[in-house]
Amino acid sequence: MELLQDYIIYILLGLGIAVLVLFSLCIILFDKIKKQKKKYDFFMGANRRPSHNLEMKIEEYYQTSKEIEEKYAKLLDMVTDMDKTMKSNIQKVGMVRYNPFEEMGGNLCFALALLDGEDNGVVLNGIHSRTGSFTYAKPIQMGVSIYMLSEEEIKAVQMAKDHAYQPVHEKVIKVKFKPTFRRKDKEPVMEEQIQLDITQDEASKETSKETSKEPSEAIGDVTSAEKEQILQEELMASLIAAVEIKNEETEKTEGKKEDHNIQRAPIYIEKKLEEEE
Repeated sequence: MELLQDYIIYILLGLGIAVLVLFSLCIILFDKIKKQKKKYDFFMGANRRPSHNLEMKIEEYYQTSKEIEEKYAKLLDMVTDMDKTMKSNIQKVGMVRYNPFEEMGGNLCFALALLDGEDNGVVLNGIHSRTGSFTYAKPIQMGVSIYMLSEEEIKAVQMAKDHAYQPVHEKVIKVKFKPTFRRKDKEPVMEEQIQLDITQDEASKETSKETSKEPSEAIGDVTSAEKEQILQEELMASLIAAVEIKNEETEKTEGKKEDHNIQRAPIYIEKKLEEEE
């Protein structure tokens, strides 16, 4: 107790100095927190008009993005419906003018083919003569008619098929992005998915470049690459057949030579015997 009484003054002075230091540190921290709060409020736009409020702007952008997504889905549905209806509309037109009569000129007669996306439609044949003009219609289903078509009508149908519309862009597929998360640590794996998408895009670009350099147009159900492979196989088969034919010819010629030698052998023996005699 006596020792404490002797050093109580120093202990109290030390505690007082520590309290003053802690109090000054608290004041400094409160001042810094106040400044940071002011900066945060200024950044977030608290107590300011809505055009400068960041929280309100984020909510507004979120709502607009949802509205845009809904409108985009509706537009995709409309486009798919339009694509279906467009197939039944007239998309292919082919016309051939001709003159069936020798005494008339000007190619006043015509054959007009009107087809939809599935080659269904009608072919009109207009014949103009001195006695009058006549128009005949024949139905077309899947590019073929149940009635006999003239040469000009066949040309008009083929012209309509050749002038078919080729879509520039691929069909749009509706895709809804779903972020995936790990169950254990709940860490998002968005970066991995983004990297995967990037690699897939690069691969598709490389393939598109290769196809653009060497286009493979579809010829019916067979592409040009498959057609080249078939031609190579046919060429190899023809070469093999030619080699086999050549071998057969050589075998035949060798057989003939042997037969000839066999036939000449008795004559040679007779000559030798006569010489010896």
